[in-house]
Amino acid sequence: MLTLVLAACAAPAAPAPTFAPTGAPPGATVTPGAVSTPTNLPLTNPTPAAILEEPEPTATFTPAPAPVNLPLERIALFSPGPGSQVTSPFEISGRAGPSFNERVHLRLLGEDGRLLAQRTTYLNTLRGYAGPFSTELTFDIPGVAEAGRLEISIDDRRTGRMAHLATLDLVLLAAGAPWIHPAAQGPEQLALLTPRDGAGVRGGRFAARGAGWTARGQGLTLALLDSDGDPLSIQPVALSPAGIAETGVFETEVAYQIPYEQYGRLALYELADDGVSYLHYTSIEVYLRH
Repeated sequence: MLTLVLAACAAPAAPAPTFAPTGAPPGATVTPGAVSTPTNLPLTNPTPAAILEEPEPTATFTPAPAPVNLPLERIALFSPGPGSQVTSPFEISGRAGPSFNERVHLRLLGEDGRLLAQRTTYLNTLRGYAGPFSTELTFDIPGVAEAGRLEISIDDRRTGRMAHLATLDLVLLAAGAPWIHPAAQGPEQLALLTPRDGAGVRGGRFAARGAGWTARGQGLTLALLDSDGDPLSIQPVALSPAGIAETGVFETEVAYQIPYEQYGRLALYELADDGVSYLHYTSIEVYLRH
């Protein structure tokens, strides 16, 4: 009897919990265990039609590979870099060499080719090695601003004559705030690939191969110099493909006549608009045999 009374007095069982699924309308509930099945809404006139079309392929540009791997630049100017505007004096730093007695020559030219400043500094390295250099140049210009060109060159370790030259276009300011862009060491602008530096050639003729790009889009000159620096052969060469700042290659033959076997230099260079100064000059040593 007591059992029946207790059972009658027990609290009624709690209703099963309900929950509303995410995104359901207010008041909608789902009991546990129930499977929610989405109901597609009826299509009406305002309903936008979904049109599926096969996408057209997007055009992509694949740059043509360089025709040859160029070595690192023998004269790398880290500061100022391309597009810089400088006031006087300005700091110059870079890496170059090796060079005769570790010398580095600098010249600053105005827009009419006049010499504004020049200096010789030295590589901070052991004899016969490439290394860093730093110096400063002071200049004076009559106007507020003008275009300038900085030349940096190193010397042949055997003769002390110029072996390599690089240039940089700058904007020279008489007053105002300088705008200095840094730069990193990149590939050689002009490089002689065949023959190798220090190689011997014979027979009065040898094959020459080079690569690089031009700053003005004009032709290059290939010159063979004897031990005194006098030309044995001078000929124009053209890069293929040809274009401003477009890497190309060339191949040609160089003929020579010598009275005795000797060391010489094979030089490749691009002349400036004045036809006298250089925009870039590179050379290698060759031993000339009969």
